[in-house]
Amino acid sequence: MDLARRRQLLCLAAASGVVPNLSAALQAAGCAPVYDVFLAAAAAGQLAACRWFLQQGCPIPHDDGQAYMAACCNGDMATAVLRRRLGVPWGPPGEAVYDAVERSPLPMLRWLLEAGCPAGPSVDLASGRAIGRCEGWELLSRHLEEQRQLQSRARDAGRRCAIC
Repeated sequence: MDLARRRQLLCLAAASGVVPNLSAALQAAGCAPVYDVFLAAAAAGQLAACRWFLQQGCPIPHDDGQAYMAACCNGDMATAVLRRRLGVPWGPPGEAVYDAVERSPLPMLRWLLEAGCPAGPSVDLASGRAIGRCEGWELLSRHLEEQRQLQSRARDAGRRCAIC
């Protein structure tokens, strides 16, 4: 059986979520755990299999953000939440959020923002509104303004405490 077929078998075993079967399939296939197989388990909502993959040293990309972009654009809240609980990185600041602003259902964008996905160092809201989906940009704008207000209040509270 070629490598592509073996990985396909592993993806099916991962999606089943039955860890003993997954372990046996990995041994039979002669493969190490890979990210695509981890994603198959995550897409099926198999938290136990995902944890097992991480324990086996499955590599998780630390900088692509694709895990969240795919889940959010598909409106797949369960997979996005699972990935967050497993500690899958957000990716470069702003990428997942900006992609969600343009292509995801608003509840997914709202979840990303509330879960702490970074919006990035600088945001050109006016340009975004002009070229894209207005309601997504409006939601992002409100969120960023709320964050600025919270940070301002925290700074003010810190100054008052320093004076006391």
